[in-house]
Amino acid sequence: MRAIGPLTGFVNTILEMIAAGQDPNDRVFMTAECLDPGLEAGGLGKVKFRVRVEKI
Repeated sequence: MRAIGPLTGFVNTILEMIAAGQDPNDRVFMTAECLDPGLEAGGLGKVKFRVRVEKI
C-alpha cells in the first residue's frame, strides 16, 4: 500500500486533464516514489514509478 499511495495524486490529475481534453502526458513531474523508508531503515526497499497515459 505504501507504494500505491503516492500515485493517487497522479490519477486525479490525469483524470482531470482527460476530462478537460488535455494531454496528461504533458506534465513535467510524472515520477513518484514509494513511502517505504528503505532497506537502511528496516524497510523493504524503495520503488520509483514513472506514470504515462496510453490510449488503448
